[in-house]
Amino acid sequence: MAGEESSPGGLFQALRRVIDSAVTAVRQRLDLFAAEIKQEKRSLARVVAQAVAGALLAVFALLGLTVCIILSLPQKQQLTALWIATGVYSLTALVTGFKLLAHLRGHKPFGHTLDQLKKDRETFGSRR
Repeated sequence: MAGEESSPGGLFQALRRVIDSAVTAVRQRLDLFAAEIKQEKRSLARVVAQAVAGALLAVFALLGLTVCIILSLPQKQQLTALWIATGVYSLTALVTGFKLLAHLRGHKPFGHTLDQLKKDRETFGSRR
């Protein structure tokens, strides 16, 4: 009789430990997700701020340099120099844009969370 009475308590304790483990695992995944959201937010703000500042400073520098070069040329060559400068700037802008797109495509947001969820799925999937 004593063995039968401890058996349900043992079963309930085991069930409670399983539920506690599951809740802990879910909590850890949510904490990881929240931390990565904060990290991605900071990273995005930094990238945008640096991109805007860099682009603005580059435009000012190029504008000043272009004006100096064009004004130093004879008047007949100034229009040709302006067209050449415009072409070079346009090509540079295209190359920079493609590099930015390549970077953004290679970035994996929430990578750690997704990797951990994949591991969890593989672990729990192998138990079935």
